[in-house]
Amino acid sequence: MRSDACLGAVLCLVAGCGRLNFEARDDAAGDGQEADAARACSQLTWGPQMTLAVGNTPHSLASTDLNGDNLSDIVTVDGGDNTISILLGTGPRSFAARTTAATEADPGGIAFGNLDDDNRLDVAVANRGTNTVSVLWGNGDGTFETTPTILIMEANPFTVTLGDVGLNGTLDVLAPNSGTGSITVRRGNNNRLFDPAENYVTGPTPYILAFGTFTNDAYFDFLVVLNGGDQVGFFRNNGDGTYAFGANIDVGNGPRGMVHGDFDGDGLRDVIVANGATTTLSFLKGNGAGAFAPQVLIQAGSGPDGLATADLDGDGDLDLAVSDGSGSEVRVLFNQGNGTFSPFVPFATGQDADDVIIADLDRDGLLDLAVANENSATVSLLYATCLN
Repeated sequence: MRSDACLGAVLCLVAGCGRLNFEARDDAAGDGQEADAARACSQLTWGPQMTLAVGNTPHSLASTDLNGDNLSDIVTVDGGDNTISILLGTGPRSFAARTTAATEADPGGIAFGNLDDDNRLDVAVANRGTNTVSVLWGNGDGTFETTPTILIMEANPFTVTLGDVGLNGTLDVLAPNSGTGSITVRRGNNNRLFDPAENYVTGPTPYILAFGTFTNDAYFDFLVVLNGGDQVGFFRNNGDGTYAFGANIDVGNGPRGMVHGDFDGDGLRDVIVANGATTTLSFLKGNGAGAFAPQVLIQAGSGPDGLATADLDGDGDLDLAVSDGSGSEVRVLFNQGNGTFSPFVPFATGQDADDVIIADLDRDGLLDLAVANENSATVSLLYATCLN
C-alpha cells in the first residue's frame, strides 16, 4: 500500500523530489523522495547503466525539474570539490554537461524547496567542514544566485531537511549535527531570513532525519538515524512546531539510509533502515501511536547504504532500492504485499554506490534508478524496462 502523500507539512528534500510542487508533503522515502507509483509491470529490469560525469566524491544526489521544461534534472553534492553539480535534462535520456555552484567545506546532504516563496526551487546543502547549511537561491533556469545565505548549525551537520514544522505555510531548515548529537531547526519566514537556532539533543552521531505522521494526527513528527548508537530516535510534534523526545528504537550495526511508509498494508506507517556495517535492513512495524515493534531483519547484501522506496512494479506496494556503499551495485527488493520482500536483485553501478534515488527520469511511466558513485566521480542512470 502506498504511503499517503498530501497531509499538511513538508517538503522536497535530500533526494529525488521529481516535481515542481511546493505543497506540504509527507517525506515518504525518508531521504526526501516522495514515493511514486509506476504503471503496472510484473517483470522489470534496470540498466545497463549510463554514466554521467560529476565532481569528486559525490555523496548524495537528487532529481527534479529545475528550469520548468518538464524534463528531469539531476544535482549531486560533490564533497571533494565543495560544489554541487547541476545536470540539466535535454531530452528523455540526455543531459547537458555539468555546471557547478559553490558550497562551503565538505558538503554532504542536499534538499530542494521554495524557501522564499518566489515559485523557484532553492537548494540547501549541509556543510560538515564549516558547521553550516548553504542556501542557494534559484533563478528558475537551473542556475543559482552567486551569494548564498549561510546558516549556522552545530558541529558537523551531515544532511539537511526542509519542512514546515509549525504548519504555518513556510519551509524551515533542519540538520542533524553528527558532531554534537543534536538537531538544529532554523525556522524560515519566506523572506530569506531565518529565526535563531533551536537545538534538540539526540543520541550519538545523528545522520539522516525524516518527517512523517507517526501518531495519526495532523502534525509531523520526525525520526533520526543514530549512526553511533545503532538506533533510530523518534521525536513527537507537540502540536505547536516544537518536539519532545519519544523513544530510541534498536536497529542493526552502523545504520545509514532510512525510509518509511505503509509496507505491510495495515494503514500504519512503518520504518526500514539500512544497516551499513551488516548485510541487513531493519524493518520496524509502526503501531500508529509513535511506537514500533522490535526489528525484523531483511537480507540486503553487503554494505547497504542509500535506501529509497516507491511502488516500482505498480502493484500497490512499496518496494525498495538499496545501494552498496562498499561495492558497485544497487539492489531491488520487491514487496510481497505484507511487509516481506523477495530476494534482492543486483544491478551494476560505479564504484562505492553511496546514494540512490527512484524517479521516472525519462517520463515513460516506469520508475528508474540513479546512483551517486562516491569513488568514481559519476552518476549511474539505470532506466527501467518492462519485459511483459
